[in-house]
Amino acid sequence: PDQTITIFIKPPSLATLKQRLTNRETESTETLKMRLDKAENEMKLAPKFQHIVHNNILSEAGAELEELVTQFIKS
Repeated sequence: PDQTITIFIKPPSLATLKQRLTNRETESTETLKMRLDKAENEMKLAPKFQHIVHNNILSEAGAELEELVTQFIKS
């Protein structure tokens, strides 16, 4: 619809995502595996989104996301 924006926030890689999640120490091994499996499937769907924000550096990804949403609201 016209009043919708789709944005996929993409990690640099599954390996990087795994490392980030592991470093947080908030996930059990089973939950970590489930999240990574889900992320792998979700990453295949990224091309269907209107925008893809690459989450390499948090501050840059956040700024890009803010800009996309701001421009969408203004349009």
